[in-house]
Amino acid sequence: MLEFKPTNWKAVGGSYKYNTGELEYTRFAMEDPVNGMANKKTCWVPDPTLYILIHEPPARAYMGPPQGWFVHWHYARGPTDVPQSQLEHDPQQFISPVLFVDGHVARHDFTKTLHNDPSYSFEPTKDWIWYKPAQPNQSGP
Repeated sequence: MLEFKPTNWKAVGGSYKYNTGELEYTRFAMEDPVNGMANKKTCWVPDPTLYILIHEPPARAYMGPPQGWFVHWHYARGPTDVPQSQLEHDPQQFISPVLFVDGHVARHDFTKTLHNDPSYSFEPTKDWIWYKPAQPNQSGP
């Protein structure tokens, strides 16, 4: 008898994930590392047209390096789960639909970002922003 793992829908109610800000391995300190933009006004976001609000798992790594793993869903033609140690040899794309803060949606290919620097894949690109960097302390003596 075949046993199937539960789907994301059955396990957690859906496959889309809210960008809470709980991102590991960012190059800069985050303005709010626990909540991200949760409970914030839209004006808190540096650029609503680029700031990711909701995404699917192929957009990012799960668990931090070096034991991180990545998933393929859309257009997968091979294994869907890829450990970070095998990422450089994986020829598939990491495609994810994304909802941005301004309300527009897009389908993005995160392959290049994940392959180039999987430990720091949350850094901004011309197409998206994952987090708001902390502002330096502006108070003077």
